[in-house]
Amino acid sequence: MKATLALMLNVMIAPIGAHADGGVVHLREASGPFLVTVFAAPETLRVGMIDTSVLVQDRKTGTVVLDTAVNLELQPMANTNPPFSIRARLGQARNKLLQNVTVNVPTSGWWAVKIFVRRGREEVVLATKLLIMPAASRLAALWPFLILPPFAIGLRETWPVQQQCPTNSKPKRRARRGPHIGKVPVSIFLFPASKT
Repeated sequence: MKATLALMLNVMIAPIGAHADGGVVHLREASGPFLVTVFAAPETLRVGMIDTSVLVQDRKTGTVVLDTAVNLELQPMANTNPPFSIRARLGQARNKLLQNVTVNVPTSGWWAVKIFVRRGREEVVLATKLLIMPAASRLAALWPFLILPPFAIGLRETWPVQQQCPTNSKPKRRARRGPHIGKVPVSIFLFPASKT
């Protein structure tokens, strides 16, 4: 019972504390000397702010490469609007191995994304696409907060109440048992009377 209630509470609270710092992998590809992984959050990408993180590793050793310049170029695939570019930087995410940037995507639909990774004279370009859903309603964003009060009330009503003894009743004393078997002293069996 308690385990079930705790699981339900965790499921409801999880969306409240969801934060990218990684998120869902949308690209993992080796190109040139680099292995590049692109994350985006939230899990369902919607119009508005999207947290994007890039992990750059050495292709041969897997060691994280921190001295690269990472730029993202985004363009909606449904029209011919010019792409816009934005720079990802270290230190903006809790995970200090990721280069992070928050992108404000204005419209829904498919977006083409190019990732430019450069270190000195070495530069690679990778491409992927993201499906951006329409913005969620304010009610959908607030539902975890709205459901907590009824859940807390229901939890209080169903939680087993610990039974307590009435204050005016005295606890019964347990009778002490002496070292006797029935009415015969134990010493009679252990130490028979000596003959005089």
